[in-house]
Amino acid sequence: MAPFVLDRPKNIFIQAEAKKSADAKKGTSMGRFITFIVLLAVCVIALGFYLGWFGVSTTRDETGGRTDVNIRVDEKKIESDAQKAKEKVKNAIDKTTEKVKGN
Repeated sequence: MAPFVLDRPKNIFIQAEAKKSADAKKGTSMGRFITFIVLLAVCVIALGFYLGWFGVSTTRDETGGRTDVNIRVDEKKIESDAQKAKEKVKNAIDKTTEKVKGN
């Protein structure tokens, strides 16, 4: 009878460890998702600056000791680049479709 009593706490311990492991996996996947979203945002912002969609400028007021920071968003440039990208994708799809039909 004594071995049965000793086995029971081990089973409870194993169950508790399994639950902790499952909870840790959930936390890891959420952390990876948040990291992915942050990296995606950084890439979009970097691409935006590179393509001229966004701009930052500063002006300094010497008399008041103030510095103003301005952020510029060029919506027309974004729309123009998006339209160009759509056209390129459409052309690539059309070419691929023609190759598939031709074979």
